[in-house]
Amino acid sequence: MSEPDTLKVFEHSWYIGTVFNAIVYGINLTVYFQIVQNLFMARKNNAIPLKKFYAAFSTVMILLVTAGVAVAAVWGELMWITDRDKPGGVLLFLATETNPWYQIFSRGCTYTMVLLADLFLTYRLYIIWASSYRVVVLPLIISIAAFALAILQLVMQGDNLNFFRDGKVINFGTPYYSLTSSVNVIVTLLIVFRLRQLSKEVAGAIGNDSAKVYSNISAMVIESAAPYTLTAIAWIVPYARGNSTSVAFGLLSDELSCLSPLMIILRVLNQKGWNQNLVSQIETGRMQFKTPVGSAATAEQDNIHVRIEERAGPIADERMKFEEWNSSSRSIV
Repeated sequence: MSEPDTLKVFEHSWYIGTVFNAIVYGINLTVYFQIVQNLFMARKNNAIPLKKFYAAFSTVMILLVTAGVAVAAVWGELMWITDRDKPGGVLLFLATETNPWYQIFSRGCTYTMVLLADLFLTYRLYIIWASSYRVVVLPLIISIAAFALAILQLVMQGDNLNFFRDGKVINFGTPYYSLTSSVNVIVTLLIVFRLRQLSKEVAGAIGNDSAKVYSNISAMVIESAAPYTLTAIAWIVPYARGNSTSVAFGLLSDELSCLSPLMIILRVLNQKGWNQNLVSQIETGRMQFKTPVGSAATAEQDNIHVRIEERAGPIADERMKFEEWNSSSRSIV
């Protein structure tokens, strides 16, 4: 008996997704061990704040993503090897083994990991926007609402409950993934917009070449978590349409929800990432560089020269710290 085409599409998508899942998981482990190494080397360096938080957060994220990878491997083995020759084959397996306890546990880990990733990116948004509370209100509200839907989804799956409206089952998955994708898009766009502003300030103070460490393409891609956002969008569109190809994007998106925060943490530890001190210095410098009204041309030129030196001073200090640190550190970011 031949398998339905939709089942073949699902199996191909699952296989491709697990392959990329394993690749990105290896990158996650590499970045995590670099974070641990940097934290160990900097254990006496008080210039790096939040060391304990970075260590705890990175460890929790890697444990959560490991649980997801392990369950995906076990589930695939059961589907393709252990239960494939049983009556009904893969089709019956998918109909009866979608919500076993280990799958629900894995989804719980994934939902928690996505929430932590979104909260971390929102925190980075807060830092980059000079500790502005207004800019993070909407992402926080959406993240909390999305996690509430995730809990409802888990409860429904764990108790085998069906919530009906007009005879149809309510699917909490689509609104949940839509909300999490919305958070990613909002945060990414706001971070990119802000980094473009700040990069111009840094370039004006210390020059384009020196400012590249903070404002080049790789810095913006990592700081804004753009890969995570793009895969989340690629995942939600086919998922909402019931297309089985969404499985591959979903597995990849889960891995990137772990990788994106870890990459940002590694940049910060390597003195390449934006931090609250650097942003505040730029903000302060911007306020100090206004030309006095009515000044003479010569005096105005002298004032501009002095203000540029004042402006470059604190940022140059950050650059010197980075160069001193980077000379003894090797990292992939």
